[in-house]
This record gives sequence, structure tokens and C-alpha cells, in this order.
Amino acid sequence: MSRKVEVDFKFVVIALAFMIIASVGSAFTAYLMLSRNNPAAGAEKVNGGARDIGPTYKIGEFTVNLSGTNSIRFIRTGMVLELAKESDVREAERREPQIRDRIITVLRTCTLADLSAPDGLEQLKAKLITAVNDLFGTEKISDIFFVDLVFQ
Repeated sequence: MSRKVEVDFKFVVIALAFMIIASVGSAFTAYLMLSRNNPAAGAEKVNGGARDIGPTYKIGEFTVNLSGTNSIRFIRTGMVLELAKESDVREAERREPQIRDRIITVLRTCTLADLSAPDGLEQLKAKLITAVNDLFGTEKISDIFFVDLVFQ
């Protein structure tokens, strides 16, 4: 003997309405949270717009052991140099081995605590810019961009 299962139509309609309202509400909340934490939008508001970028030179990827620990810690990063003028790109190409050596030397002096600090990456950028500019004798490197960054 089979039993008939009765479904209350009001309950189904109320449950579907609740699910739709919850989905729309969570999507709206996620939109608000992500738009508030967008660093690119914040930079444009502070600077009044995005700044122009100068000539760039992709210096490549680096995998270097970090100092200051007994365990194996490393940094793997890809970098792009922003140069002051177009003619500096040719000199950077010519001096690539020297530039890579300077970058590796600076990266090897970093510790995991240095990189994990709130302004650790900004300090690392400043050290790298100073080290590479010392190689040229003038300020040819205006900024360094990390296009890939993993440290452990």
C-alpha cells in the first residue's frame, strides 16, 4: 500500500523566496566588501588617477634562500624594473648579469620576519632600488614591480 505525500504549497513558496533573498543579500554584501578593499581603486582616489609608467625591463625570476633561520626558507619572485628613460633599457640589458647579482645579494640578506612585516615589501623594494642604482651610479631605476612573489 502506498502512501500519498502531501506538500504544503505555501511552505515551498516561502522557502524559495527566503533562498532568493538570502542569495541576493550575500552577493550584495560580497560586492560591497570587495569594492571597499580594492587597492587599485584606492590608489586612484588618493593620487587623483593612475600614474604613467616609464619604460620597463623584465629582469626575470629569482629563487633565493632567506637568511636568519635554521630551517629552509626561500623567496621566489619575478621582477620588472621601471627605468627613468628609454635609453636606460639598453644599458639594463647590457648589465643584466650585474643587476641580477645585486638583486640576489639583497634577497639573501632578507629574513622571513623582514618580509612578513607590514611594510616589509616596501622596504625590500627600497633596498633593491638603491642597490641597483648604486651599480649605475645614477638613479636610473625609478621603481621595481613584483610580478610574482612567494616566500616561505
